[in-house]
Amino acid sequence: MFEIKYDKHYDFQQFVILVLLQIKNCKVNFEKSGSFI
Repeated sequence: MFEIKYDKHYDFQQFVILVLLQIKNCKVNFEKSGSFI
């Protein structure tokens, strides 16, 4: 049970990290282009 919960928690962390990276990339692109695509 613990391993399953840990895996889910890890997957969730990975998901959050990917989302944060996407947001960071969007902000960088926004600053570079000066307009939101």
